[in-house]
Order: sequence, then C-alpha cells, then structure tokens
Amino acid sequence: MPDKEIQRKWQRAEQKLCIDFGIPSERLHLIDTIKTLFAKYVEENNLSDNASIALYYRLSFFSILMTVRTLNTMDMQLPEFRLNDIMPIYTDSKRISAEAEDCVILEKCIANINDAIDALIKDYQ
Repeated sequence: MPDKEIQRKWQRAEQKLCIDFGIPSERLHLIDTIKTLFAKYVEENNLSDNASIALYYRLSFFSILMTVRTLNTMDMQLPEFRLNDIMPIYTDSKRISAEAEDCVILEKCIANINDAIDALIKDYQ
C-alpha cells in the first residue's frame, strides 16, 4: 500500500478489529487479498475512516467464511465453528458502514462481496 493515507486507514482498521474481536491480521487467511481489495476500494472511492473500517471488517468476515467453506469442501470439517461466533464482525461492519458519510458509496462498490457473503451465510443456516 504505497499511499500513506491508505496505510493509515489500514492500520486503524486492523487495530480496531484486533481490539474489538481479538483477531490480529496475522490470523486471517487471504490477508494479501484483503490488503489488495482494501487499498483498491479505499483509493478508488476515497473512503472515509468509518467506511474503511467497515470495509476491513467486511473483508475479514468474508475471508473467514471462505476459509471455513474451503476446509469443509476438503472434508476438513471444523466442528467448533459456529456462524454466530463471528456474526458480530459482520453486524459491526454494517453498523459502522451506516454511520459513515459515504455509506452508499461503500455499499455500492462492494455489492458483489455483499452478495457473496449473503450466499455463504445462507449456506450455513
């Protein structure tokens, strides 16, 4: 992430997820993909701090769901996994997004990610 403002927003979002949910970025699979998407959306849409945090939470939640789904398809079931355990990340992402002045911009630019998340959540219910 070359831009210092994007890097600052990344670090702030990363720290907030760790503080709020005890999930450091090192524990997230697909972290390079999350970084790439985060930088792309923040830069292209000039996202505010709140929208950037909401985006980071959403991408992290999506990463967790995709990891669990991948393991399940490889017959590596995670019996201890409960969707309800991670839903607060998604709920907080939606709340923080709603509080951002650029909420509509964020939600529009990540509509495909939201659709994929909704489909994965439906699969777990």
